[in-house]
Amino acid sequence: MPKGDKLPIKQALFVKYYLIDRNATQAYIKAWYSAKTANEGSSRLLANVKIKALVDEGLKELNSQLDFDWLRVLKNMKRVAEVSLVEVQVVDKKWKPKVDKDWKPVYVLVDAGAGNTALSNLSKYLIKDQSLDITSKGEKIGLSEKQLAAIKSLTKNK
Repeated sequence: MPKGDKLPIKQALFVKYYLIDRNATQAYIKAWYSAKTANEGSSRLLANVKIKALVDEGLKELNSQLDFDWLRVLKNMKRVAEVSLVEVQVVDKKWKPKVDKDWKPVYVLVDAGAGNTALSNLSKYLIKDQSLDITSKGEKIGLSEKQLAAIKSLTKNK
């Protein structure tokens, strides 16, 4: 950015805080803007051409400094989600399958918390990184159509 195009202090602070955790609302509040207007104001700031350029430049610099492979990280998140969201049939102490009142087998999810966290983190990445559409990014890390559909449904709620 040319020298004559300096941002006001609050806007510069917004960019700084946004680059820390990519949470526009919190960055808006931390930059001494009103919490009452944080949602609308942060969206407005991110739409500002100068701010958008600084954010993009900052993210590019951060990504170049990272010393790990994002694709590997995302594939591991996917693996945790798949392994953690496995349904297992419930059995009693004698290894006899439990059934519900309609005589259907009862299943539980193994460590659903870890699976949900991994899926949540994965969907946050897929939503925030605007460089590719969700389907392209999902295919790149090996998500199935069913997994992509689940993540797309999460993104519609954002």
